[in-house]
Amino acid sequence: MLRIDSPPPLTYKSNFENKREIELQEKSNRMSLMIMKKSIIEAFLGTNFENINIAKEFLVKFGKRFVKNEKSKICTLLKT
Repeated sequence: MLRIDSPPPLTYKSNFENKREIELQEKSNRMSLMIMKKSIIEAFLGTNFENINIAKEFLVKFGKRFVKNEKSKICTLLKT
């Protein structure tokens, strides 16, 4: 879930609703991450994005990569 923060971790007091909420959040995260990684050109991803398992973290790191790059570097990446 990109717009909603993760639910708190499970404890021994957690009920079925808490467990269900975490399961839905994990499923949503996996699907979002899979869609983002498949829709972004591989030349942009690089190896430093393979170990990221949280969709929000992926978007933040991906965005920071292009803030650092200048326009010419982005054009070079697009050409390759």
